[in-house]
Amino acid sequence: MNLIEHVKNYSGNLALKQTIANGTKEAQPVSFEQATKFAVLFYVREEAEMNAVNDFISFLWSKKKSTFIIGATTGFPVAKSKVTNMNFIQLREDEITWNNIPKGYRITNYLENEFDILIDLTQEDYFPLLYVLAAAKAKIKVGRYDRNKYEQYHFMVDTWRKPDIYNFTTQIKQYLQSL
Repeated sequence: MNLIEHVKNYSGNLALKQTIANGTKEAQPVSFEQATKFAVLFYVREEAEMNAVNDFISFLWSKKKSTFIIGATTGFPVAKSKVTNMNFIQLREDEITWNNIPKGYRITNYLENEFDILIDLTQEDYFPLLYVLAAAKAKIKVGRYDRNKYEQYHFMVDTWRKPDIYNFTTQIKQYLQSL
């Protein structure tokens, strides 16, 4: 890693740690039935993984949940699908600062919302979404198990036996319906 990349990463990580420290709060009990406003984060590398995200969004919509989605992909745009409706933001390069912090009107508007439940579907770290996760306001934040992220989530799902997005979304659905 060259010096410039090191400085970018250091600056971004410092901003992330400050955001986590300022935003950390206790989970507030909310049942799935009571929850009306959901946030969903995703980062996918393959179009096939997008199907799992679409299925999950369809599940939330079938339960009449207002869903706000922010996501990123590598190498392909999100084709017209469930997630490309009104409350979807696909992160663009011009919305990510030199130190990988997402900025701009769409991001600021998203982060002004207060969600009942935030669900992070990412299966690997993508720094701009880590920042959104830390900065977002939600009564409950749910994501994949990662011992380094215990400060960011209220509940983590361990999928080590079958660590893919399809298994993860299935387990999240089961968890939500038991709330």
